Amino acid sequence: MDKLKISENGRYFINADGAPFVWLADTVWTMPQRMKWDDVEYLMQKRKSQGFTVLQIVALDPERDVQMRSPAGDAALLYDNLRAPNEKYFEYLDWIIDKAEEYGFYVLLLPVWGQLVVGDDWAGGVFPKTVTEENAYGYGEWIGRRYREKKHILWCLGGDRQPVHKGVDYRNVWRRMAEGLAKGVLGKALKYNVKDPAWEDLLITYHACHEAETGECSTLSYWDGEEEAWIRFVMLQSGHGLLPKNYELVAKEYANSHVRPVWDGEPAYEMMITTFPPVDESYHGTWMVRRRAYWSMLSGSFGHTYGHASVWCTIGEKERSIMTQYSWYEALQSEGSGQMKFEKSSRCHNLWIVQT
Repeated sequence: MDKLKISENGRYFINADGAPFVWLADTVWTMPQRMKWDDVEYLMQKRKSQGFTVLQIVALDPERDVQMRSPAGDAALLYDNLRAPNEKYFEYLDWIIDKAEEYGFYVLLLPVWGQLVVGDDWAGGVFPKTVTEENAYGYGEWIGRRYREKKHILWCLGGDRQPVHKGVDYRNVWRRMAEGLAKGVLGKALKYNVKDPAWEDLLITYHACHEAETGECSTLSYWDGEEEAWIRFVMLQSGHGLLPKNYELVAKEYANSHVRPVWDGEPAYEMMITTFPPVDESYHGTWMVRRRAYWSMLSGSFGHTYGHASVWCTIGEKERSIMTQYSWYEALQSEGSGQMKFEKSSRCHNLWIVQT
């Protein structure tokens, strides 16, 4: 597979031959922990048939299992130590990443989920802070070196957390990890705030949360876009609920004087609840999925990410509940995911117009 690059006008991705790349992603965040090998293949076959081109995956995600075990039961870290990654666990992640390439998918890979940095989850749980300013560089270098030959990987730091979380500034943790990735992938000692052409060869973004108190939800919400040389493209999380208008969010970033590609990387998931506890018709239906996708496209995003409430966390048959009514297998057949191919077709046409 070709390594993607950013177009000369800074608005979208292109292949090696200069043709625009159409980004249609699925959020399969927990795949390495929750999905066994034959199910991984089934999902990839299904999403390929539906026109998807990118899979968004987390290497270390504790949301469904704090030990972050593979389907075979291998914990991701030995002794819960970031400096002691378990080779058995990462061999399975290797297989997933290779299989994605075999099916023609690019992978947006998050080295860690934000919970491991800030030490709390959205349900009020408190945990040790696994990723710190002291060990972030070493892990970034390690995982970057592991996948340095994989041209189909793009990188994403963050993981559903703002870099300033509950008044604590974690920006240096993420900066150190970005510098570690540069060392591992490129073999170069780059500084997060020093512009260097080499950063252009390492496509990194940051996955913020949708901050309820402020409405902030952009990669750049708590970063100085001019100073952070490592941030190459901008991710929005327009999030769940009926009120966000992602065309306004995309347009705001599109107008930024420091031009970067922008897209809504985590909009409202299909069949995600809109209120808690759920009441009648309080789930995101296909109309919401379609609306966010077209709003995003028509306001200037380079692509779109789809999500389903049961797929991102790989809900099993016995785990269905009022919160997640379908198994992940059933959800793959959802109306919304099947309709994404029409948005993709429209986006292909729009990118062709932009290029010509």
